[in-house]
Amino acid sequence: MAIQSASASRAKTAYRRNLVAFWLIGLCNHYPYHIMLSAAHDILSPTVPQVIINNSTMEHNATTTEGNLRTFGKLECNPMSAGVILLADILPGLIMKYIAPTFIYRIRYRVLVSIFVVVSTACYIVVAMSTGIGLWLAVLGVALASVVSGVGELTYLSLTSFYDKGVVGAWSSGTGMAGLAGSLVYAGLRDIGLSLETTILVNIVFPAIHAVSYFVLLKTPAADMVSPGSIQETLSITSRTRKIVSVDLSVRQTQSNSIYVQVIYTANDCILR
Repeated sequence: MAIQSASASRAKTAYRRNLVAFWLIGLCNHYPYHIMLSAAHDILSPTVPQVIINNSTMEHNATTTEGNLRTFGKLECNPMSAGVILLADILPGLIMKYIAPTFIYRIRYRVLVSIFVVVSTACYIVVAMSTGIGLWLAVLGVALASVVSGVGELTYLSLTSFYDKGVVGAWSSGTGMAGLAGSLVYAGLRDIGLSLETTILVNIVFPAIHAVSYFVLLKTPAADMVSPGSIQETLSITSRTRKIVSVDLSVRQTQSNSIYVQVIYTANDCILR
């Protein structure tokens, strides 16, 4: 009884750890995508010369017909649309979602997650370094974030098949929180006076959380050592095994019926004689 109680307690603890791990993984996987969206205008600002437009209004004096021109603010505009960053944050990930299924099943989960952590860290560093260098470097960093989020989504959704169905909800909740967290964290850090470079580099903590969530917190099953394609391979093997067993039973049934008919024929022949 005590052994069963201890086993149930360990299973419950493992289940809770997996829920928390998948929530954090969902958050960290989609976070680079959302932080780049929030920083789109500021990423362009240091790399593209700005046009500053004085926003003015005419203030009329009640006692005279002359108006006094008063400037109350400035509007900063980028000659290049922020859509460049938005496109770089969406298109690469979308393309990889179509291409990745053709080869991703050959790579083990541990290797994939390691790649995600390294590339996520690199995308933050590249975007932070792009200040004063050129727009192409900023676009490259944003594209890396898009690729990581897109391929990571495919990888982790396939990984959920090895766990209780509750982890799918935890993963979805984490990805949803990434949008809110990305916007609030970026706005908060910029509001307290941090530069774009510092704000982006501070977020390197998220790839570290990503790695800890998978390699430490998540209770990985033995199947983790195989690739994402193992599910299809297992189903294929099971299907082939069932077909072989079915054919074997059919053959045995046919042979049995043949022997039965032969025995009856022999018995009838003896009776007739």
